[in-house]
Amino acid sequence: MRLILLLLSALLLFNVSAGGLLAKQVLPKVEVSNKGQLTITAKNDVKYQDWNSTMLTGKARLVLHIASKKSANDINLEAMQAVTDAKLDPHYFQTTTIVNGSDSVWGTAKFIRKLLEERTLQEPGARFVLDNRGRVRKAWGLQTGDSAILIVDANNQLLWHKEGKLDVLDIEGILEIIRAEITRLTKASGTS
Repeated sequence: MRLILLLLSALLLFNVSAGGLLAKQVLPKVEVSNKGQLTITAKNDVKYQDWNSTMLTGKARLVLHIASKKSANDINLEAMQAVTDAKLDPHYFQTTTIVNGSDSVWGTAKFIRKLLEERTLQEPGARFVLDNRGRVRKAWGLQTGDSAILIVDANNQLLWHKEGKLDVLDIEGILEIIRAEITRLTKASGTS
C-alpha cells in the first residue's frame, strides 16, 4: 500500500511540473480567437482581433495573466504600479495583460469587456487580450482564479514567472530582469 501511495505521489508531482513553465523555455504557443487583442481603430473605437503568443516577440515583456475577477486584478497592483513608475523605454519594453474571461463571476462579462476597452483607450502603449475560453491559462498551465506575472525576453523565452502576490523582493527582481533585457536589446541594436 505504501509503495502505491509513493508511486501516486510521484505521478502527481510529475504532472504538476510537466504542465508548469520553465525559465529559458519559449512560451508554449497559444491562439486566442474568441475576442482576443483589443486594438484602437482610426475612429478611436476599440475592436478585437485574433492574438497569439508569438506576438510577444520583439520586446522585453511583462505579461500579467489574471482571472476576470476584481480579487485577481487587485493582487499585483503594487507590482504593476512599480513597473509603470519605472518609466521603461517603450521601444524595448511593453506590458501585456491577458484576462481569462472563462474564469469570471457569472454576469460580469459585459462589465469586464467595457473596463478593458476603457483601459485600452487610456493606455495605448499597453496590450490587452481578452481570452474568453481560457486557452492561455490551459496552454501555460496556470492556476484558475489567480494572478500570474511572467517576464519574457524579445525571443519569447520565459525569464521569470510567479503565480500569486509578488512581494517587495519579487518586484525589485522583475525590474532588474526587465532592465537587463532592455540593456541587452539596446546594445544589440547599436543604440546604447
